[in-house]
Amino acid sequence: MTGLDAILASIIRLVLGSLLCIVAFILGLPYMLEFLRANPTGFFGISFAVAILFATMSTMERKTQSSVQEVPLADILPMPDFVRIPERGRG
Repeated sequence: MTGLDAILASIIRLVLGSLLCIVAFILGLPYMLEFLRANPTGFFGISFAVAILFATMSTMERKTQSSVQEVPLADILPMPDFVRIPERGRG
């Protein structure tokens, strides 16, 4: 995957994820408002717990991404002799 492909894939993932969040929010809004009206303390408690959960997940994801190292595919998979893997920088 070239740099441009990676950038486009990242943008598409971001847009689709954002659309999914917006749709979920719109669909869940009536239920959230009903729950807020019935039990305001519980609503804010759950909101706080969800915020902590997302913050923890975000931190763990960043730590995981920083500790992952790229390993060339040829080092992992045994390749038959007739398969030639082009070196980086050469077509």
